[in-house]
Amino acid sequence: MVNAGTAWARCSRAFLDARFIAAVRRRTVATMELDGSTVLVTGGAVRLGRAIASEMAARGATVVITYRASADEAVDTVADIEAKGGRAIAVRLDLEDASSIPAAVDEATAAAGPIDVLINNASYFEPTPFPCDDHTGWFRTFDVLVHGPYLLS
Repeated sequence: MVNAGTAWARCSRAFLDARFIAAVRRRTVATMELDGSTVLVTGGAVRLGRAIASEMAARGATVVITYRASADEAVDTVADIEAKGGRAIAVRLDLEDASSIPAAVDEATAAAGPIDVLINNASYFEPTPFPCDDHTGWFRTFDVLVHGPYLLS
């Protein structure tokens, strides 16, 4: 039999712990200073990556955004960041191609200095029926989400 008082105390404690953690996170993010830092955001040209790159630049970081196929969007993102007084560069990077990673890192560090923060945001979407005999999409997804970030780190 469950003791109602004990169950309530556990739920209440979990709720308070969650509120405390959320408050600490809000305070940490609200005061995060990145002046003089270089932040690399994979997939930083569009959607969530663009928002992350913009916020990092607003907090004083030099931002390196990477893109695979979104060259025009990368140029636009860099222009938007620079228009707001930030510093950003765009570097082409194909996380499916392990041999392209060192060249992209060299280009980024030559232009922006050593990378202090790495945000692995790039993703890969390929609709695949299930079950299937062709696992190409699976391997591509794994390259972009696991192998690429590992090699980039």
